Amino acid sequence: MPSFRYSCFLSYRHGQGQIKQRFIEEFHRALSAELELFRNEKVYVDMERLRAGDLYNDALARAVYESAAMVVIYHPNYFDLQHLYCAREYRGMRALEARRLAMLPNEEEKNHGLIIPVVLRGKESIPAELVTLRQYEDFSKFMLLDEDLAKHPQYAPKIRSIAEYVDARCNCLATAHVPFDDADNYQLPNEDEIRQWVRALQLPIAAFPGGGRI
Repeated sequence: MPSFRYSCFLSYRHGQGQIKQRFIEEFHRALSAELELFRNEKVYVDMERLRAGDLYNDALARAVYESAAMVVIYHPNYFDLQHLYCAREYRGMRALEARRLAMLPNEEEKNHGLIIPVVLRGKESIPAELVTLRQYEDFSKFMLLDEDLAKHPQYAPKIRSIAEYVDARCNCLATAHVPFDDADNYQLPNEDEIRQWVRALQLPIAAFPGGGRI
């Protein structure tokens, strides 16, 4: 049996706008339904983030640690100096990814990362490390105002592709018996460290949903 609790962690920037809320809810519902055909583990998402303020819940650190993979819903203010929780989640999983991939006996499997970027808007603002060494799924062509987002002909295939990738990563980690047994001691990087890292990214200032075609 795998020792991780969640198949993947859904990392996204908090927003009160109904358009963004609908997309996160729909994406989570669709990915969960697809993964349910493969696995018993759930997709972790902090639904309170859709309704609450920007206070960071330390319990999310455990959820990051206990997740086999992370899906990053990226747009230009995902990495934001005023709201660092997304950057903390990402960098936390980035460190876990390096540690866990190093434990895999198959060298080829080490080339398949545990972080899956989903680009909603803003390709020009993506940090190089997020896309230089890993593939990303492009959701930029979807009109978020469309009530029938799930009916877009490219939507279901993209969700299925992400689910298949997550399932493959879960199987790989489970087969290699990668441990997930130190959740009680795990902490995400602190805010001072992450603030310096975000500043070094030199991201352009942009607000959701961001303009431009990616």
